[in-house]
Amino acid sequence: MKKSKHKNVTGVRIRVARLNKTPPMSQADLARCASRHGASLDQAAISRIEHQTITVTDYELIAIARRLGVTVDSLCGGKKE
Repeated sequence: MKKSKHKNVTGVRIRVARLNKTPPMSQADLARCASRHGASLDQAAISRIEHQTITVTDYELIAIARRLGVTVDSLCGGKKE
């Protein structure tokens, strides 16, 4: 089995959801808002998540989804909003 270089499956979908907000949300804004929901994230961490170079914990993913107004399932590739 070929090993993937990607550390998460949600990064690209997080970026798309963030940029689809009106107005688009910055990585720094997403990090600040997610931190208020219990996720210890900064702008650099959001960037690394979106570039799929770090893993995302379940509570970070929940906080990000809440702030973006999408479901965790949609960020993981499940059903659309």
